[in-house]
Amino acid sequence: MHLEGWDLLSSYFTYRNESDATNFGYHSPNRYGIDEELSTPQLPILNYAILINRHLYGTLIHSILPVMVILILLFVTLLTASSLSLLQIFGIVSSLLFSILVAYNAFTASLPIQEIVFFDYLYYLAELVVVIVAIFSIAYSRYASIDKNKDILLVHLLFWPLIMSVILILSLIFFY
Repeated sequence: MHLEGWDLLSSYFTYRNESDATNFGYHSPNRYGIDEELSTPQLPILNYAILINRHLYGTLIHSILPVMVILILLFVTLLTASSLSLLQIFGIVSSLLFSILVAYNAFTASLPIQEIVFFDYLYYLAELVVVIVAIFSIAYSRYASIDKNKDILLVHLLFWPLIMSVILILSLIFFY
């Protein structure tokens, strides 16, 4: 058996007695002709167990790398927002949002589960940051004052600490 990204450690059979929630239709006749249901019997069950180990590093890099690249590109967009036109900002933001959606679709397709996992929140955070950066960039390019460097300096300084703080809070909520 070959599973991509997994190592087969061992496989074995187990034998257990288990009781089911049914008696499989068995009845016992009594002397009055009325059938009585039998109690649920202990049935021997043969199970096949497989122990596998997943390669986690490839999954981590495959999941985190697109989000980090997109966040870096958003920061660069925020740094250069004063020299960009409105059409260029919309182009950058729409391409990054599309990239997030494609990466998220590839991520969810690689998981065999339907639950929300921690990395889903990273993609949601990246989508939210795209929208916030778009709003700040458009507002900054359209309504900036003459002294442009002082206006957006606080946004530049708080970009990474805010994102890392949100990731830390998500980690604490999700894992504790």
